[in-house]
Amino acid sequence: MARRRRGAEAARLVLVALAVAWSALPIVLVVLASFKEARDIFEVPPRLLFAPTLANYQALWAERPEFFRALGSSLVVTLGTALVTIVVSTLAGYVLARHRTPAIGEVSERDLLVARSVEHDVLHALGKLGEWAVDVEADVLREALQQLEVELVAPIPAANRTRRE
Repeated sequence: MARRRRGAEAARLVLVALAVAWSALPIVLVVLASFKEARDIFEVPPRLLFAPTLANYQALWAERPEFFRALGSSLVVTLGTALVTIVVSTLAGYVLARHRTPAIGEVSERDLLVARSVEHDVLHALGKLGEWAVDVEADVLREALQQLEVELVAPIPAANRTRRE
């Protein structure tokens, strides 16, 4: 029995490792490509050993300095969201671990909607406190909106079901 359990655990670890590699490999290749010369980026097969250069980042800094400001804003928003999610999840996990009731097993769509709206309100309040940290120019937003194109709109089953009730 123990041997079977070890085999199942090993198989699970292999599957997790494959999933992580599958997800991380494109990101690693893009980051590596950012340190390559322009002519070396599209080599087939890609070389993993090369002489890194910061020329691409120097050109980006010279041509589009707002990119790094937007990158900083994204970092602030990401870290804030992660922090709020960790705090709220920890508190919810504590409550679920300490208070066992039969109703905890059922989570309705309304509960998820309330949790999402509370998270939105907390992030909005944090955004108001840290407006100085999140500096996004209207020009950058305007450029992004001009390139935005909606191709397909699908009905949300939960919304249709709620409307019928």
